Amino acid sequence: TDFRSSGFRFYGYCDPSLGRTATSDYSAIVTLAVEEDSGLAYVYDADIQRRHPDRIIADILEKERLLRRETGRGYALFGAETNQFQWFLKETLARESARQGLYLPIQGVRATEDKTMRVESLQPDVKNGYILFRRDQTLLLQQLSQFPLGAHDDGPDALEGARPLARKQSRTVNLS
Repeated sequence: TDFRSSGFRFYGYCDPSLGRTATSDYSAIVTLAVEEDSGLAYVYDADIQRRHPDRIIADILEKERLLRRETGRGYALFGAETNQFQWFLKETLARESARQGLYLPIQGVRATEDKTMRVESLQPDVKNGYILFRRDQTLLLQQLSQFPLGAHDDGPDALEGARPLARKQSRTVNLS
């Protein structure tokens, strides 16, 4: 798959975590590459690890730079969860993005529905091949296969967060 093709648009989502201990939740940054012609979503990147909030921001901005280098364009839209302390992360990300001249198109997302229901809603898209993965995305695939009984669900939560951003944007693009 040639992600440099102009038919791809990129959507990202961050499910942050404070990541202070070896057992704390992971922060997950998931990037979807959506092919406009087919509507298929490829998991371009699934970065799931424990990291400090400053590093979350640095990693998101580095992903924007990497996308621009590898594909010639950055995110069409990037979602950041804004529940609880996370609104501060979104605001800091926006300020740092502007300071670095990247101007990431950030949208705050407030999760109001039950996480289990949101993540389970991915199942039909995955089963039908509308969302495609690489074999080396092992932590994301493991978290998906163990959901909802696994110890961590940050990757599936970020994937579910990116999907509606891509769908909403894709419909807007196709209508114009």
